[in-house]
Amino acid sequence: MRPFRIDIAQADLDDLHDRLRRVRLPDAIPGTEWEMGVPVDYLAELAARSHQPGGPVRPPIA
Repeated sequence: MRPFRIDIAQADLDDLHDRLRRVRLPDAIPGTEWEMGVPVDYLAELAARSHQPGGPVRPPIA
């Protein structure tokens, strides 16, 4: 593997974090999981994690 760098302007990251803090999600459709798309609860958790230390990345499953 070759090292690489991702360069994203801080203003763009700040804008993304602000939008994720203000996200308004629809109500979940009862009785559905992934067959109807990404579950609302999963999206809400991902948005909440985006502005916590460590970001939205989940720790690896052991």
